[in-house]
Amino acid sequence: MEILHQVCLIAIICVSKFLILSTSYCVFLAFEVFFVYFLFPETSGRSLEELAFCTPIFLPLRDIQLML
Repeated sequence: MEILHQVCLIAIICVSKFLILSTSYCVFLAFEVFFVYFLFPETSGRSLEELAFCTPIFLPLRDIQLML
């Protein structure tokens, strides 16, 4: 019974570390999205459609051929 108790404690510690790390990673990603969207001059206040229009990577192949 003591071994089961120790295994459960180790499992709880591992799960709690995972939850803390994953939560902090999600918070960091949210900060990055906020930072890039609002503070980078290229993306500040633009919609996704405007960004796709400015970047030829996201254009369909026929539009790229028309540009050449």
